[in-house]
Amino acid sequence: MSVVPHAQYPDFGCNFELFTNAEFLELETLGPVVTLQPGQATHHTEHWWLFDGVPSIDTEDDIRSAILPLVGKICGH
Repeated sequence: MSVVPHAQYPDFGCNFELFTNAEFLELETLGPVVTLQPGQATHHTEHWWLFDGVPSIDTEDDIRSAILPLVGKICGH
């Protein structure tokens, strides 16, 4: 999912929303607000990755050491 610079996004300008409770975590990505004329269409693409061998994450430091390097590989950082 790519953010469109200077586009208007719903819900106070958010391009994603999270919801959690004791049973699940929900991640919802949002596209920019657009006005479509009859016959026009838009699309919204998400890319997901699964990684094997990720250790249990309990702290912010765990995220920094185990998750951020994986994200960096995807994003080319």
